[in-house]
Amino acid sequence: MLPQRNQPISVKELRQNFPKFIDQLDGGTTFVLIHRSHPIARIVPYADMSESQSQSLRFWSDPPRKNRITKKASSIALIKKERS
Repeated sequence: MLPQRNQPISVKELRQNFPKFIDQLDGGTTFVLIHRSHPIARIVPYADMSESQSQSLRFWSDPPRKNRITKKASSIALIKKERS
């Protein structure tokens, strides 16, 4: 069976049956998320994303070393450092 494209699902349905939707995403199904009778998002499998979208996700999931927080500093210390 071929995966469906743009299958509509409600937010409530997604919350109640999340594991089922994960399995369907693994199978290649694409969803349109509906909230209060209006489409609000498209949920696509990672494999179906364009190269630029995949690169953007890789950046946020594994940021370059220069952008990583290396030590824990308090919020006050960070603000003082920024202001000086």
